[in-house]
Amino acid sequence: MTINNMKFTVITLLTLLLGALEVNSLMCYQCESYSSPADCASKEIQTTCVAGSVRCATVEAKYESDSISSLVIVKGCAPTAACDGEIDICSQGEGMDCDIQCCSGDLCNGYYVEGSVVKDSFCHTCVSNSSMADCIESQTQEQCSLKENRCGVMFAHQGEISLFRKGCIPDDFCSSLCQNGHIEGDPSIECELHCCEGSLCNDENMGAK
Repeated sequence: MTINNMKFTVITLLTLLLGALEVNSLMCYQCESYSSPADCASKEIQTTCVAGSVRCATVEAKYESDSISSLVIVKGCAPTAACDGEIDICSQGEGMDCDIQCCSGDLCNGYYVEGSVVKDSFCHTCVSNSSMADCIESQTQEQCSLKENRCGVMFAHQGEISLFRKGCIPDDFCSSLCQNGHIEGDPSIECELHCCEGSLCNDENMGAK
């Protein structure tokens, strides 16, 4: 997928979110951004939803492949079918990750999205095959996506291969990814995963080896 395809996805998302021309009384924030949730929030406008769009929504589409990375954030009105998954908001192709979060009530999709964290959350990120100390020496900061509401520090080991990793992580991974000291579904890979809440909270190694 190219940047142009990502832009086409945004247009498709906006078309679905805007719907028909007849209006109702629900008000939602509307914006789009190719850089970050915070950038989208800085450009928010208030819009009156069309008939059939009874929820407010925030959609995030992220594509990663080799050295290519693209991000699209869209806010607007949405039909219930899109929120319930009956309408496929964006195709889940290879390397594509798409998430929609919906809420009810006027302007509920503001900078605080119902059921989630503030979207200007950052975590330290790095990867190393030698040690956590080596990972920390090259660490940078990354802005977390809608679904990545925790920061993490991870150590994994299989045979002679080791991996040391920091970054944003979904909350459900914190309890499921490393069970009983092994990767879920593959007992041959030993792992430790330590999670925390709050921007840049994974500054230290947090118990990882």
